[in-house]
Amino acid sequence: MRTAIHFGMPIRVRGGTATTARTWEEKMKRFMTGIVAALTVGLGATSGWAEEYPAMTLNMAHYLPETYAGVEWERWWADQVAERSDGAITIEIFWGGTLGGATEILELVGSGAVPLGVTAQGYFMSDLPVAGTAGNLMMRTHADPAAALDTWRQFQKDAQVQKELKDAGLVELTAQASNPYKLTCVKPVRSLEAIKGLRIRVPGAYMPEWWASLGAVPVNVPLAEQYEAIQKGTVDCAYSPHDQIFSTKLDEVAKYAIDLSTGSHVTWNIFMNRDAYEALPETVKTLFQTVSDDMMARMVVAYDTLARETVEVTMPAKGVELVHFDDVDKVDAAALDTIDLWVQRLGEQGLADAAERLAPILREKRASFDD
Repeated sequence: MRTAIHFGMPIRVRGGTATTARTWEEKMKRFMTGIVAALTVGLGATSGWAEEYPAMTLNMAHYLPETYAGVEWERWWADQVAERSDGAITIEIFWGGTLGGATEILELVGSGAVPLGVTAQGYFMSDLPVAGTAGNLMMRTHADPAAALDTWRQFQKDAQVQKELKDAGLVELTAQASNPYKLTCVKPVRSLEAIKGLRIRVPGAYMPEWWASLGAVPVNVPLAEQYEAIQKGTVDCAYSPHDQIFSTKLDEVAKYAIDLSTGSHVTWNIFMNRDAYEALPETVKTLFQTVSDDMMARMVVAYDTLARETVEVTMPAKGVELVHFDDVDKVDAAALDTIDLWVQRLGEQGLADAAERLAPILREKRASFDD
């Protein structure tokens, strides 16, 4: 016998701000009552219950549109959870910020308003000063997605990272790792001199400072507006993996893909409300972890293939020219060391011990960085 549970209460979105339809106290009371009742019924029903899964529906808030490159992995994750649970567990994905924007989802998930959410941990450096750096932000450090994911996994084991996530009411189930970030520009960029004065759409905290140290002009433009920004001449370059430019049609306004690699990053994560996660049966927790591990392993292989296809097939077909950057050594000599800056800032926040434990992981990755 299975008892169905629906995780995730209704959300009203007004003017881009998500608000809960019931109070947090009411929601948690209903949620925990449903969990306890479902598990009590299930555990008493049959000695074979451990091999089954309780029927449940989980809402997942996603900050990106369904058409954005890379979101197919969250769709794969949801589909696999349903398939491997024999249809007992359904994940309903709400795309494009319909349950909350990129900077709202973390709080919505942490409070329990939404059980699952996808957003970028790097947006929350004040709340996640250590966890938010995992596999992220460190320029020319992670050569490929596998390296970025390895850093994320090592950071997950650290006490400070787990404290930050616990304090925020979160569990991280997956990390999405990108192919290396590179420039896509309205003109060819081959030298360090050509970077000076270049207006680049760059998100986050450490990335803009790194580009500024080379003489570029970082511009804070929302992801959804970068096409228009390039079209109008507000920026000269987009900054993302080259395989992502085609899903957003940037190839229509920027025809030069620069091969200078600043490294792979953890771009976004699947977060789950910690109370909801801890209330799950061990079988469901194991299922989520297994699907998450499989997703990340498959992602590494798929992105390697995608990177080659992007250069060999997609770029020629779309009329995008791959431009070789000649001054890599000059960039390395001139650029800001983002690991040193991170260590300094953690020290200023009273987190020097965490920096001392984790900086060697980043430095080891950088030492093996290969363009």
